[in-house]
Amino acid sequence: MDMQDRIRGAMGGLERLASQIPGYRGYKERETAREADKLVRDRLVQAIQREADRLLEIERAMVDGGGIRLISQVETAARRLQTLADTVRTASYGYAGLFDPIKVQQPELEAMVNHDASLMADLPAVSAAVDALSAAGVEEAAVKAATSSLMEAIAGLSRHWEERREVILRLAQGGGTASDSGLPAAQ
Repeated sequence: MDMQDRIRGAMGGLERLASQIPGYRGYKERETAREADKLVRDRLVQAIQREADRLLEIERAMVDGGGIRLISQVETAARRLQTLADTVRTASYGYAGLFDPIKVQQPELEAMVNHDASLMADLPAVSAAVDALSAAGVEEAAVKAATSSLMEAIAGLSRHWEERREVILRLAQGGGTASDSGLPAAQ
């Protein structure tokens, strides 16, 4: 069951009745898709934030273990991860009101939800890189290798996120639909 199905299942009797009104159903489905996207993104931000917090713990352990000279690499990775979490947290939810000139339709919203959910698949690479960094201790070569892998994983996650922004801009400018946008197809 996906987030949209969960939200639909939580609808009350009045909402179900209102969904029978012409025009309201499509509006409500778009609202449900936006709400599902927000929930998916909140989960994504929490997962990214957990990894950023783990990096802070690794920094503390490095300082305690005499590896202060290696901290700058870990700090850079932690900043990039925190920046990504903040970017995801504050990004647009694909909202378009009833009278807005740019209409974000249901297929585009569903594609955005699917894209945001697909970002979760990139997190194990970040987590594994943080694990490797944690295991590296204060051994300089191991820390450099682990930090390099972590930076690549963060860059991959960031690129994946940026694809979403590019597609939204293209859709907002009337440059296509979800099916030719590069976002995963709605399921």
